[in-house]
Amino acid sequence: MGSLSSRCAALLLAGGLSVGHADPQAGFGLALAFSEHHADVSFNPPVFERYNSHGMGLAGDAQFVINPQWSLNPYLQWAYEYSHDEAASLINASGGLTLRHWWNNVYLGPVLEYDVEGLLQNRRIVRSSFGPGLGLGLGYESVQGLTLGLQLDAPQALYFSRNQQRTGAWLTLGYRWH
Repeated sequence: MGSLSSRCAALLLAGGLSVGHADPQAGFGLALAFSEHHADVSFNPPVFERYNSHGMGLAGDAQFVINPQWSLNPYLQWAYEYSHDEAASLINASGGLTLRHWWNNVYLGPVLEYDVEGLLQNRRIVRSSFGPGLGLGLGYESVQGLTLGLQLDAPQALYFSRNQQRTGAWLTLGYRWH
């Protein structure tokens, strides 16, 4: 996950800083989302279960422009993932708010999120976890509305069903209607 994330970040920065300036535009966006998560699950330490999952889904957001350098973006994203470690499917969803600082066509900003994860076996949810988290968003938006985003979720604790320490990454490719 680290090498993919660092390559995407370098590409976004190099591409966005070399393009002419375009202020962020208000509008709604829809994107195809690629996700990857790593989790350590336990009732009490030590960790008794580890798994990785990856998959695809959809993401949507609304962009509210504060000024030419800042925008506020509430978002929802959902992915259907598979874990070889668990030999099971997972549903991962996230909703939150991103405060974006813009440099030309590139943005960077903190993400405040609420995550939900459900483990599916035989088409039934057998375990679910949910809770708040923090992340970092980095992305590019063309003048024509094409978007490329990378969201890295900080290690977070998802509680209530089991204790779960989880990290994740979402790569999105989409379009914003202005």
